[in-house]
Order: sequence, then C-alpha cells, then structure tokens
Amino acid sequence: SFITSPLIKVLVGPESNRSELFIHQNIITARSKCFASALSGQWNSSETRTVNLYELDPDLTTTQVTHYLETVYTNKLATRGDDANYGYLCNVYIVAEQLLDVQTRNLALQAIYECVREFHADG
Repeated sequence: SFITSPLIKVLVGPESNRSELFIHQNIITARSKCFASALSGQWNSSETRTVNLYELDPDLTTTQVTHYLETVYTNKLATRGDDANYGYLCNVYIVAEQLLDVQTRNLALQAIYECVREFHADG
C-alpha cells in the first residue's frame, strides 16, 4: 500500500538544474527492477533513500520521468488523440525501458501501436 510505503527521493537532471521527486518505494520497486536493485541494500541509494537518475541517464528529463510515474501510479496512459500523444507515449516508453519496468513498457508499446493503427485507418 502506498499509504504505508516509505518515500524515496528521485533526482533528475544535473546539479545546476536538478528536480527532486518524492515517490513511494513499494510502488516503484514493484514495477522497476532498476529501483528494486538500487534500494535493495547493496547500494548507497538504499541508505540515503535517494536514487539519482542523472547517473543512470543524463538525458532523462523531469517531464519524461513525471509521465512515467503518472502511468505507474494509475496503471493508465493519458491519451489525448493528437500528435502530442506520441511524444507522451514515447516518454513513458523511454523511461520504462531505462528503469527495467516491463509492465509499463508494454503498456506504452500497446498504446503506440493503437495510435499508429488509428492513424493509418483514418488516413
């Protein structure tokens, strides 16, 4: 349950322009093998309760990570039915792939497929 789950700090971006996000450990470790490993006790992250995503991928943006986390928390993708939707879906896919989250990655891939199929059906 996220109510009883401890919070962890997630750092995104370089020190000069860093964002801090606070998320529930139990929710993210159930989905992401990367977070599960980082917080397993073998790494410094488990003691500091901080995961620095900039060290994993310096190109990840706060927007990408936020889109990913919205999907993890709701288990749904926000679809808008416009061209911006592709960018949103790609953001979710990219972060899920980086964080070794198969469930969210597959959800994003399915949504991308549906968008492409609808586009070609309308075209």
